[in-house]
Amino acid sequence: MASRLLWASRAASYLRISVFHRGFASVVKDLKYLDSHEWVKVEGNSATVGITDHAQDHLGDVVYVELPEVGAPVSHGSSFGAVESVKATSDINSPISGKVVEVNEELNSSPGLINSSPYDKGWIIKVEVSNSGELNSLMDADKSHLSLFIHSNSELAATPSSGMSSYDIHLLLTVAYRCFIALMVIMYIEVLALGSMLVVNYFIGLHVW
Repeated sequence: MASRLLWASRAASYLRISVFHRGFASVVKDLKYLDSHEWVKVEGNSATVGITDHAQDHLGDVVYVELPEVGAPVSHGSSFGAVESVKATSDINSPISGKVVEVNEELNSSPGLINSSPYDKGWIIKVEVSNSGELNSLMDADKSHLSLFIHSNSELAATPSSGMSSYDIHLLLTVAYRCFIALMVIMYIEVLALGSMLVVNYFIGLHVW
């Protein structure tokens, strides 16, 4: 699992944005925010979407990210995927409407990027924007109520993990497969041992006669 490192100067230089801290979570300037803790960075007609530092901190270690298909439509304020952590599952809502043009495939093998680099390597999707006017309804880092939303909203739209998640099923199947292989090896060894005993007894019988 990727270690929890704070987003640092290299990411800031790459994105050409700056970070300031309020409490335990960081907020990034030049991004727009949905009140359910998603961020969006718009460049021309393209928008990059991810979840905030506060969101990943609240969720804990992320173990699985449900990504949409490229070409799928997304709507402002509506869910397009989910993030599963060791203690909760949370829907991911889109801050803006449009069409998914790219997903972060690295999250399939390294979901911990959501924790270690939420504003850089942990981005989730890129969208072709269909209604840029929706940006006006989003919060920016300089709005005073953004800090209130970070400090006071201690409960995200997350549900405790229960039942069998996709990650749980994958883990269970992996364990079951390995147990099956181990059982087959044990049975094979027992068959060989039994066969050896029968051969030995046969030759002993011949020698006696």
